[in-house]
Amino acid sequence: MKQVWVVQPYVPDYRVPFFELLIDALRTDDIALRVVCSEPTGSQAARGDAARPPWVTTRPARTLRLGRRSIVLTYTRKVWAKADAVIVPLMGSSLDANVAVFLQRRRKVGVWGHIAPYTAPPNPVDAFIERQLIRGSDEVFAYTPSGAAYAIDHGADPAAVTTVMNSIDTRSLASALDRVSTADIEAFRTRLQLNSRTVAAYIGGLDESKRIDLLESALDDLWEIDPGICVVIGGTGDAASRLSRAEARGQVRLLGRVDVEQKALLLRSASVIVNPGRVGLIAVDALVSGRPLVTADWPYHAPEIEYLNEGDSVFRVPGNPSALARVIADVSSQETFDGAAGTRWDYPSLEAMVEHFADGVRRMLQSDSAPIASSGPRIGA
Repeated sequence: MKQVWVVQPYVPDYRVPFFELLIDALRTDDIALRVVCSEPTGSQAARGDAARPPWVTTRPARTLRLGRRSIVLTYTRKVWAKADAVIVPLMGSSLDANVAVFLQRRRKVGVWGHIAPYTAPPNPVDAFIERQLIRGSDEVFAYTPSGAAYAIDHGADPAAVTTVMNSIDTRSLASALDRVSTADIEAFRTRLQLNSRTVAAYIGGLDESKRIDLLESALDDLWEIDPGICVVIGGTGDAASRLSRAEARGQVRLLGRVDVEQKALLLRSASVIVNPGRVGLIAVDALVSGRPLVTADWPYHAPEIEYLNEGDSVFRVPGNPSALARVIADVSSQETFDGAAGTRWDYPSLEAMVEHFADGVRRMLQSDSAPIASSGPRIGA
């Protein structure tokens, strides 16, 4: 049986279904896949969503400080040293990625992730290293088509680039949405003392990447525009205290972390999703639930925002509090949802993501021979 390891900074809860399905899919081809990671640190740790399933091996993380910059290093080579392949995150600062691609070529090496520098201004040194990692890997696993195109533009073999179409457990969410009844919604509203108020949902971590400072200020303006709108927060993080003023005046309800059943109930109760900062997999939540998403128009969204259509499933507004508040109010008043489930938009499923990723793993392991056919979306193939 061939051994493949995937290196992760940490494994959040939402990734568990993906890895479990991927492990099962590859086992049928006599391929054993395992994951190695460290424990989350900083704002990631504050989210409280780290999972520790039995197929995960953890290694200690070390923090290296270079002036004002901190780099978290996890060195996992001893775990995958004898493996047939290792798939590492495309991060210029990743010691594992650099060792795997540049120094340990006795095995196949894949890189995966955003691939293009979406979520922050690229550090010139990291960007240079990442381009070399792209060129030096045997397979590139890109979340979205634009990331795959970036890999090819920067030297990747088009026949060795897989577009995985990053997603969450859409089947479980869709089923949970279908199970929510009108009575469930009424009980939810009563428990949170929402009465006849309009609900806007926020789902995800409460940290700097989500621009909670912008949400805090926008809530002040929204209170003046329409105090009947209540923002219900499913998530936690190190910026949660920024919402205390709005919570005190009854404009915000904090649920803490929510499971799929609670998320479905929140989405069915809401007319709009609010996420002023980085939009990533919340885009899939919006598509599965049929709820439009309001966010700020800024350059550092994750690539999954490409799944959404402007003016339909997403409304991007100038990144200032008054504009954000006004569009939240406008979209809330225009969307007359009655709590019905049903899917309004197409979305990338987790099952398709697993199929695409498994195809890429098989191709990577067989790359010394003729390329095998892929049933998943390919860029350049």
